[in-house]
Formats: sequence, structure tokens, C-alpha cells
Amino acid sequence: MARATTDNTFLERASEMTIAWLSCPKTRTSIVAGLLLALALAPAAHAASHDRGRVAAAAPGPGQNKTGDAETQSAMAFLASVGRLDFTGAETLLAEDAVLELPYAGAGHVVSGRSQVLNFFRQTMTGKVRHIEYRLDQAYTGRTPGVIALEVSTTVQTVPDGTAVNRLVAIFRFRQGKITLFREYFNPAPVSGGDGARR
Repeated sequence: MARATTDNTFLERASEMTIAWLSCPKTRTSIVAGLLLALALAPAAHAASHDRGRVAAAAPGPGQNKTGDAETQSAMAFLASVGRLDFTGAETLLAEDAVLELPYAGAGHVVSGRSQVLNFFRQTMTGKVRHIEYRLDQAYTGRTPGVIALEVSTTVQTVPDGTAVNRLVAIFRFRQGKITLFREYFNPAPVSGGDGARR
């Protein structure tokens, strides 16, 4: 019972001291100033925290750049093989379940399976295309491992002696170093003779 009385006396005394401290004009001014400063800095602190989180999320992990470089080299090697009609060389870079997508080719084409993809290239290029030069303009890696996007410029030498220039965006997906998806967004007009890109 004596302990409870002591605790109550202490709490009452502490309350009186707190009220007296808050009653001081200088104390009230300091508190208000502190609150205003905190409110003023809060948006900037939140934005900085958000930016730090965004940068951390976008920053590549250990080895990601090297992986992206290797995949870019493999993708360009694949395009170079296709461009010189070396379908055997292209085959070594494709996974068995590889998929080719050409969203801008008429109604759009989806070809599934390595053999079917290579047959598609053979049928559409042999006797029509002599060579395609692919030049890498820009490569992008994102948050999804094994996926890259390439901006590419091309010069197409057609049979018998035509030349067409084009630009495209290619999406590649890799699994264990092999291409599982090749999705190509290109302008079909120069290839089909639809505009002035042919020379």
C-alpha cells in the first residue's frame, strides 16, 4: 500500500512539472517550431526514401551486367547467323522449345519449336534474301532475369539486287544460355516494297 502511495505521488509531481514546462512560452515556441520543421521536411524525406528504394530496385545485382552482355552477344550472334542464312549456326543458339513471334508481320506470326522456327526462316528467306546486316544500336536489360531488348538497324540485300534498310526492336528471352523467345517488332513496309526505305 505504501508503494502505491509513493507511485501516485511521483506521478502527480511529474504531471505538475510537465504542465509547468509546457506553460513556458519559450517551450511552446520550441515545440511548435520543431513540429513545423518536421512537417516541412517530411515530404522531402519521403521522396528521398522513395528514390533510394527505386534506385536500389532498379540497380543490377552482382553479375547482372555481365549476364546481360553475354545474352546480348548471343542474340547478335543469332541474328548474324540468320542474316547470312547460316541456319545451322542459328540452331546452336536456340532452345528446343524456342518460340518466334512477329507481331507486325501481317496478321502476326507465332512459330513454336526450334525446328519449326528454322524452317520458317528457310522458307521465307531462301531465294528472296541474299544477306541481312544487323547493327546493334542499343541494348536494355530489366528486372526480369534472362530477358533483354535490343534496338537494331538492318540492311537487307534482296534477290536479285535490291537493298532495303530498316529498324527493329527485338525481345529475347534466355534459359541456360539458349534463346527461348525471339520476338521481333519491325516495319514490314521496306521488306514488302511499301515505302521509300528501299534503295
